[in-house]
Amino acid sequence: MKSTFLHYFILFLLFTLSLLSVYAQDSVQWHLPEGAKARFGKGNINDVAYSPDGKTFAVATSIGVWLYDAHNFQERALLGAHTNRIGNVAYSPDSRTIAAVIQREIVLWNVTDGTQRATFPNDTGYGSSVVFSPDGNLLVSTGWDGTVLLWDISLLK
Repeated sequence: MKSTFLHYFILFLLFTLSLLSVYAQDSVQWHLPEGAKARFGKGNINDVAYSPDGKTFAVATSIGVWLYDAHNFQERALLGAHTNRIGNVAYSPDSRTIAAVIQREIVLWNVTDGTQRATFPNDTGYGSSVVFSPDGNLLVSTGWDGTVLLWDISLLK
C-alpha cells in the first residue's frame, strides 16, 4: 500500500514539475510590454551593460556573461561559463574588453575572440562593481565593505 502511494506521488510530482518547465519556457515570449522588441534571459540576470560603440550588449548571469548583437539581438558569445554568480559587468571605453566580478575575482575578457585577458583578486566578494576610467587605463572595483581598488590595466594593451 505504501509503495503504491509513493509511486503515484512521484508520478504526480514529476507531472507537475514538467508542466512548470513548459510554462517557464514559453513565458519569455508572452506578454512583451508595448514597445519592447525582445526578452532575454538565461540564468539569473544580475547586470547588463551596453558597449560604448553600440554594437553589443552584455548580460551578466548566474551562468556567464552573454554577449548579444545590439542590432539583430542574436547571441554572439558566452564568456566564462561559470557556476559562480557574475555580479557586475562593464565595457572598456574602446568596447574591446569586458570586466566582470565573479565572486572572489575580477576577470577581463577580449570581446572579439572571448579570450580571458587577466584576472585580479577580489576580496570584497558579492556586491562588488567595476568600471573603467575614461581612457581605459584603470579599472576601479568596489565592494560592500567600502573598499575601492584601482587596477592599472594599461600594461595589458
